[in-house]
Amino acid sequence: MAKQPNGNYKLSPTPFSKISLKTNNLRVDVDAPLFTDDNNEVLLGYKGNLITFNPNQHYIYNKTFETKVCNVWAKQKMLYKEGSSSIISEIPYDLNTLKISFRSTFLESASENKYQYKLDGFENKWSDWNSSSEADFTNLDDGYYNFSVRTKNVYGMLSKPTVFSFYIKPPWYKTWVAHLFYLIGGLLLLYFGNTLNTIRLKRIRARLKQMVDQQTGELINKSEEILAQKKALEALNVTKDRLFSIISHDLKGPLAQLKSTFDLIDSEDISIEELQVLLPMLNLSIGSTLNLADNLLYWAKSQLDGIQVRQVWFDLKEIIIENYDLFKARAESKSIEIENQIDKTIMVYADRDMINLVLRNLIANAVKFTNENGKITIECETVNGFIKTFVQDTGTGLTKEEIENIFSKGNFFKNGTSGEKGSGLGLIICQDFIEKNGGSLEIESTAGNGSKFIFSLPNITN
Repeated sequence: MAKQPNGNYKLSPTPFSKISLKTNNLRVDVDAPLFTDDNNEVLLGYKGNLITFNPNQHYIYNKTFETKVCNVWAKQKMLYKEGSSSIISEIPYDLNTLKISFRSTFLESASENKYQYKLDGFENKWSDWNSSSEADFTNLDDGYYNFSVRTKNVYGMLSKPTVFSFYIKPPWYKTWVAHLFYLIGGLLLLYFGNTLNTIRLKRIRARLKQMVDQQTGELINKSEEILAQKKALEALNVTKDRLFSIISHDLKGPLAQLKSTFDLIDSEDISIEELQVLLPMLNLSIGSTLNLADNLLYWAKSQLDGIQVRQVWFDLKEIIIENYDLFKARAESKSIEIENQIDKTIMVYADRDMINLVLRNLIANAVKFTNENGKITIECETVNGFIKTFVQDTGTGLTKEEIENIFSKGNFFKNGTSGEKGSGLGLIICQDFIEKNGGSLEIESTAGNGSKFIFSLPNITN
């Protein structure tokens, strides 16, 4: 019985823990036979055992107790023994398997004591309670460890944890001496490797020098040939770039416009009236695209040295009439008047197809860059042994810089008065084909005041 602050007495259940039955973590009284003897001892039958309780006996259940570390073994070597003043707290790495035994100073019902331990640095949590008084640890890594152990007696009271600290030394390959050897060995490997690499590089340089000297002589002999090939490749590259530039600029737009119109027709999103409005513009766009395609084919063939000049006698007037008829409808769609002032036969000696393409391009450009209600005039005359043909318009004209860009064969893009695409390719072909036939091309123009294109051909008598 324990006296309370209010003067009452309260029965403490702790001394009866030994003779109680645990069910679902609750302690309940046990229905068991009780006897007394002449010495005032109480006899209790429980689970086949006879338990005695003497009320006059002094019990120490409420006194503190300790848990002692008895022995520490590292494999077969004793590191610590209870009561010994010498403690080996630094353990070699090859003795990293430990067995630790311990005991409790609480001796009443000592067989009922339970132990719990943990090893900080290995697994930082308490083990389950058990009656074993030994703990085994194998293959511990190097480092510092704290072994803690505590006891729970038969009354459920806990002792304070007892701590045993120790340090497992690192293996030899982790020591500073080993690291020093690693460093020295690495430096030696680097030194020898560098020496061998230097010797190898010297041999390679000697072989390369011999090869370079030999090839240099060959390259010097072929330098002129290489330079010529370089210039040819650069010219081809310029041709390629110009070709793709024109294709992307002039061909893509009209084809995309034509596809969009077909898509509208296919989806029935355009009326007959709207289609009739679009047809003249489509016709103009398709005509320009076909003319551009012809120019591209002739120009590409010319640049690749695949075209031959086949000069024959023909009437220049016939070609002019053919192109007049070809562009009459296109000119009328923009209300442009084409006036042909050539009314007599003019025989020339040149490549008929080339001159035909020259006239087609000059008239096409005139239609393209002439505003509505404008005028195009075609005439011809003989001057100083040359037959000169004039194609003059009242269009937008050209600036001095634009004329220089055309003759330098640079990139030249300019849209017509109705949005037609222009790349300057036609004029480049005109200049090239006229020169191949012994003539020349001239441009007289002022921005905003129209243009006059003049090409001359030698006047060769039959």
